[in-house]
Amino acid sequence: MASHEKHQARPVHAADRNGDNDLPGVAVYVDLDNTVIDGSALFHVGRALAAQGLLERGVLMRMAAHHAVYRIAGERPRLIDAARERSLGLAAQLRVDDVLDSVTQMYDKILAPRLSMGMVARLDAHRRAGAHVWLATAAPVELAELIAFRLGLSGALGTRAEVVDGAWTGRPDGQLLHGQAKACAVTDHAVEHGWDLADCVAYSDSLQDMPLLSAVGHPCAVNPERSLRLIAQRRGWPVLQFRDGQARRRMRVARRSS
Repeated sequence: MASHEKHQARPVHAADRNGDNDLPGVAVYVDLDNTVIDGSALFHVGRALAAQGLLERGVLMRMAAHHAVYRIAGERPRLIDAARERSLGLAAQLRVDDVLDSVTQMYDKILAPRLSMGMVARLDAHRRAGAHVWLATAAPVELAELIAFRLGLSGALGTRAEVVDGAWTGRPDGQLLHGQAKACAVTDHAVEHGWDLADCVAYSDSLQDMPLLSAVGHPCAVNPERSLRLIAQRRGWPVLQFRDGQARRRMRVARRSS
């Protein structure tokens, strides 16, 4: 197992203090960015690629700008769509194998330290209880699958980027996997495996995942945006907070300054 799985998570919410067998769900679908990992996994990878010379600094700066748009877009899905499509475009002509090899070699340095250990521990508890645990993210599926493998999860659903001659073209191959598209993908996936959505769990921090959270029988908000937290409270959904006060203040500052 990866080194990050040795850490012990601090219980931060009453719902997280239950035994493994008390956790619901035959299948669990969990968002990646700001749920399992602090910030954007794709942006963290971009920084590492730039340091290795695989991504131009100018491209990284544009990626950061697009990520900022994503962070402040809030409830405006058109802005998020545009930002994500432009971010995919910045990966044009990068060879997929080169990128994945680089990420594999640097995983413990660039991604493992940014994992939410409380969330990782909760997913481990779901696995011990017999649930199938899947990432469901708008990040490129290749990156999502690598992270899922390192965490010992069942697999990942993610955005498929077009590949020609082993390199990304910068265009999506199908829909970006967020919002309603993510909910539809999860629904199709659950049906394919014979799982009733009423028996499934979903975790996310973002209002953009309301279609997914509303589709399953056991939704849970994790480190939620204010708007999602208010909805969760009104609907009686569990709310898990794995960031300490200092981390939450840093996130609020980052969102305001983005």
